[in-house]
Amino acid sequence: SMLSLSQSGNALKESLVEIIESSFEDYTDWSKLYPLSWTYALCRSLYLREKVLYTNLKRIVLDLIENRRSYNIAIYDHEGVVGILFSLYHIADKEKRTNIDYNVILEDVKRLHWHEFDGEVMMFSYMLATKINAGSYISELEENINNYLDKWFRKFDYEAQRNIVYTLFGLAYLPDKNLVSLVSKYKLYLSSSSLFKSIINSYDVELIALTLYIFGRLAYYRKLRKELKNRVSRRAVETIRYKLIPELGNILNKRILELNLLSDPKSIPPDLIAKIELARVESGLDKPFILSKHEWWIYQQVLKMISRGYFKAHRYHLISTLLIDFFSPIAIILFHNKYPQYFHIILPIVLNIIYGVNASLVRHGVIKKESLLGVLRDVASAVSKIHKRGC
Repeated sequence: SMLSLSQSGNALKESLVEIIESSFEDYTDWSKLYPLSWTYALCRSLYLREKVLYTNLKRIVLDLIENRRSYNIAIYDHEGVVGILFSLYHIADKEKRTNIDYNVILEDVKRLHWHEFDGEVMMFSYMLATKINAGSYISELEENINNYLDKWFRKFDYEAQRNIVYTLFGLAYLPDKNLVSLVSKYKLYLSSSSLFKSIINSYDVELIALTLYIFGRLAYYRKLRKELKNRVSRRAVETIRYKLIPELGNILNKRILELNLLSDPKSIPPDLIAKIELARVESGLDKPFILSKHEWWIYQQVLKMISRGYFKAHRYHLISTLLIDFFSPIAIILFHNKYPQYFHIILPIVLNIIYGVNASLVRHGVIKKESLLGVLRDVASAVSKIHKRGC
């Protein structure tokens, strides 16, 4: 079984290499936008050089926008409109200034009422609107997302589940803290949630992969992980990381084998292979660098530190230390003037606090918990001594 899983990963990787290589070809067909946009997303996640792929992507979408006849056909096609939106998202993410009128595209999609029945189109519209900061579209789409999610969770048939997963995927990809609000609201961090139970019993490899990606972002992307820990609990993060992700990863491999997808990997849609690999990488299950993506990120930070020769201090901890350094001498003078009899107790305490906080920042780049506990102990000791002298 383990050999089969290994063969599964290797076969898909071979197909993935071919897909990435083929994405460098000089395509002109707009139908290639959908797989190309997903392949580009994967290349970005893997930190691969994607310049040629990006150039092809941009050229196709710009030519399509200029050719109204082809554009009108593409925007009525599901993969066509998603390919346009996702490609434009990538362009807006990479280039701050372009001649593209993104609002016209968003208005065309809205006019065709895609959002009323297709969560994937609605979410990619939201992603693009967020990236270009199109305020009016963002507000309207946020309202749609909340309204439709409630309806989809109540209905909960296959199409509803697909819409739910794509909505959550988009928020995870951005990343958007609203994802954590929804995960908390619908208790999606529990293995007993209706969505998780339905996905692990599903044979839809695409939905399994996208759900794995969502949980990977919640478990490993710092801002989302921190928000989930604060809003729900640390245990929710641990459940996702150590229970839900491994279970989904096993189910994904199992379904790939059961559906016999490896018999002819070249017949698998390129975007599906990209989604599977994107999910495996972001969830830490695949290690394209021998390390996982998240271990690789830590390794890169260590290399930066070595090249600089020092730790980069945490911004807010640095500000706190500067405030302590600035106000402590003033506090010492004021205290000496008002309570000279206790000055010999307070002075060494304040100096010790200044030393401890600064030493922690220099050594670790942050004010460590141990240093703060030391400060509290010193303050408690000073209060106790003053109280005894007062008595």
